[in-house]
Amino acid sequence: MVMRYSESAGAGTIEQNGPLMQTPHLAVTASILLALGVGGIGAASPAFAEPVSTDVAPDSAPQSAFTARVASVQHSTGVITVAGTGRPGETVWVSGPTLEAGASARVAVDGSFQIAVRTTRPGTHVLTVTPSVPGPSIELEAETRMLLPSLWAGVPDDWNRAIDFGSRSGWYPYSTVVVNVDGIDLAQTTTDRDGRWDLRVEDIPFGSHIVVVRSVFDGAVQFSSRDVFVLDGSAVVAASSADLATGRLSASGTAPSGTSLFFTDVNGTPIPTADGANSVDVVDGTWSAQFPLPGQDVNLYEIVVHTLDDGREVGQVTAPFSIPNRLSASVQLYKPKKLVVAGHGEPGAIVSFTDAAGAPVTDADGGAAIVEVGRDGSWKRTLDPRRFTGGTVTATAADGATFLGAATVTFR
Repeated sequence: MVMRYSESAGAGTIEQNGPLMQTPHLAVTASILLALGVGGIGAASPAFAEPVSTDVAPDSAPQSAFTARVASVQHSTGVITVAGTGRPGETVWVSGPTLEAGASARVAVDGSFQIAVRTTRPGTHVLTVTPSVPGPSIELEAETRMLLPSLWAGVPDDWNRAIDFGSRSGWYPYSTVVVNVDGIDLAQTTTDRDGRWDLRVEDIPFGSHIVVVRSVFDGAVQFSSRDVFVLDGSAVVAASSADLATGRLSASGTAPSGTSLFFTDVNGTPIPTADGANSVDVVDGTWSAQFPLPGQDVNLYEIVVHTLDDGREVGQVTAPFSIPNRLSASVQLYKPKKLVVAGHGEPGAIVSFTDAAGAPVTDADGGAAIVEVGRDGSWKRTLDPRRFTGGTVTATAADGATFLGAATVTFR
């Protein structure tokens, strides 16, 4: 069964009968204790409680036949509610050998009455309902049971804005299960003959929600338990990288469709994308964005990805970036036959050189002039300026096919 969350639904009532036990997303209903108190039902009163007064004079009120029935049985507290009809203004008593005390009430102006009594033990109970006017009493029979705690579970389906509820066994057969979210009764279903049930509630907003699940049968809420569920709208970062050739950071991943993403640094300062946009819309559940590289000396960098749903932030995740050391170069020594160039770069990168015309710089043996960046990030290379043209040299670092930066120096 699938039900949908609606803010306009009628407000529900969160009912609790006895102490509650819960673990994260595995709620346990209250143990059934007949000793629990219920407000408005006397436990140490005289044989019959004082009748509730009415403003209707019996002689002037309409006449109703005297009837009585068991309206509900709340097994968790041992409370039996008797309802019926009678002459408005007359008093009706309910008594029985297995009750903590008898109770009474006056018939209302519409000819109805309702009286709650508490039993002393589980089992079968015989109740005698007696009117104040002459006439026969009515005997009713009701049964109270000891009920075992019942388990239920809820599994958030975050990006689909839904929660799946259910239980595999232990609930009373063919009873009603009511799911209340944030004080609103959203959905209900009926258990099967083995006490199993499942229910999906959709269109629940992102964020934290209080969920109360109630078991209802024999005309009353038998037990209820609550748990807190969070629907997280945070995006997922599947890939993040730095490209020194383009001077950009790239990030991509997935996020809930229909949301938008905006980006900040770890201090909350907004970071526009490389094309100047302040946010990225998520249309098909995927997203990607590029950003300018941070400062020259930054190697580890983080961008916080915030998810917005209708303008409200519903989650965030951090995209980490590892940025290689960008290449630097300077002239250490220049003579007509000797040029010493040094600098820093990514350890292990290979540095090669080109002249002002873009031609590779070579050694005396005709091989390309190269040098590997050391473990400390430094490098140095001696070149023969007679072997290339112009007064500039460009150093380029690479790790295989990966570009790791370039720097140009002027030496004459």
